[in-house]
Amino acid sequence: MGQGTQFVPLTVDLIDEGEFQDDFNAELKSLQIALAKFRRQWGEKSKGAKAVLAVKITLSVESHDDGAYAIKTSIESKIPKRPDTVSLAIEGQDQNDSLALFVRTSGSDRDDPRQSKLATRDGRTIDPATGEVFE
Repeated sequence: MGQGTQFVPLTVDLIDEGEFQDDFNAELKSLQIALAKFRRQWGEKSKGAKAVLAVKITLSVESHDDGAYAIKTSIESKIPKRPDTVSLAIEGQDQNDSLALFVRTSGSDRDDPRQSKLATRDGRTIDPATGEVFE
């Protein structure tokens, strides 16, 4: 070891001059926010959803003669994807006599598209005459 240079054992907070730990904490915070937003957006459908933060630290011998090592890090996060849904449509032909699937002008959902609706899932009113959503 060189004269005048101080060395300490490797710890997580010293990797990449502390930037690795900062990046890890930032990613952990981002993951928490993403999972909380997912729960708020999907309500009961979010039950069991998981966010995963995988950290990999690889130590490797770079030089047998010098006793030098490399420290390689990676951070990978996975947030839940949109829950699966089922919508119903009916088969028919469009104005060009092409086969198509049809849904209400207010959008598809689990109900039979031939049935009228008064409001959307989020409470917006549907015009009974046109089937379109009032904004």
